[in-house]
Parts: sequence; structure tokens; C-alpha cells
Amino acid sequence: MAAPSFPSLAATLHPHSTSFTSTQELAHRQQYFFWKNYRNNRLKHIAPRPLPEPAVAPLPTPPAPMPPMPAASAPTLPPMQVVGQPGSAPPKVDMRNSMVDRRKRNFLVLDLLVSSREKSKDLLVSSREKSIDLLVSSREKSKDLLVSSKEDSKDLLVSSCGIINLGKKVEESSCIYYKKLRADYRKNVTENHSTS
Repeated sequence: MAAPSFPSLAATLHPHSTSFTSTQELAHRQQYFFWKNYRNNRLKHIAPRPLPEPAVAPLPTPPAPMPPMPAASAPTLPPMQVVGQPGSAPPKVDMRNSMVDRRKRNFLVLDLLVSSREKSKDLLVSSREKSIDLLVSSREKSKDLLVSSKEDSKDLLVSSCGIINLGKKVEESSCIYYKKLRADYRKNVTENHSTS
């Protein structure tokens, strides 16, 4: 007897998990659009929700009575207005070359260029002089500091040598005093032995 053949686990879980052909996809799409159209056609005949009634606007307040105004006089022209024929264009005033003559304008530009160059040169020279002065002053200060440090080191060396000499003298004096005490002690001991 042949062994029974069982379907695979994937086929039992989902029928389309192993293969999904184009005909099955077409069937799915037809079913989807069928139910979509069915729902939309059913919803067409349902009356939409009515719009809310507009709120009643409050009645406008009556306008305030205007105070009595004096009769307006005829408009007067300002004193500086140019009076001409109505509808004509005002005279054109070209202010581009009214301050400086055309022949002098180029020379003014050249003068400005020359003055700016001279100012830049002066600034450069002054900055160089200041840097040189700072360099010289820093060198002099460093020399002074070096000389003062050398003098301080010499003074410290001399003072340390003096302290060393003083220590040697103290040591010599202490040795002499110790020898003297030792000689006195020996002398006393010999005298005591001779008397006894």
C-alpha cells in the first residue's frame, strides 16, 4: 500500500502561497472593483447631511449723527507748485551732471585715486615704523632682562659661596674646640691616675 501524500504546510496555510498566476490576479482585481463600484453606487442614493443653518447676523447699529461742518472753501494751490497748462508733462530736470562739470569729473576721480594711494602708502610706512619700534623695544627689554638675570645669578653664586665658606669655618672651629676638650680630658685623667 502506497503512503498517503499530504499537501505542504504552505499550501494548507494559504492557497496562493505557492503559485499566483495572472488569471488569479485578474480575478482578484475584478472582485475588488466590483465591490468598490457596488458600494459607491449604493452611497450615491443616500442623501447627504444637510448644511447647518446660517446664523442670524445682528442688526447694524444706526449711524451716529454727523456734527455740523462749516462750508468748505475752494482749494488753493501751494505756493511752490509749478503752474502750467493742464495735461502737460512737468519739465524734466536732469540732476546727473548738475553738480560737477563733465570735464572736471575725470580729474576728480584721478585725484581721489592718488589721494587714496598716498594714504595707503602713509599707513603702510607708519605700520612698518611701529613694527620696527616694537621689535627694537622688545630686543632691548630682552637684553635688560638677560643682564639682570645674569647679575642675579652672580649675586646668588657669591652668596652661596660665602655661606659655604662660613660653614667651613664653623666646622674648623668646632673641630679645634673638640680637640681642645679631648686634650683637657686626657690631661685630667692622667693627673688623677698619678695622684692615686
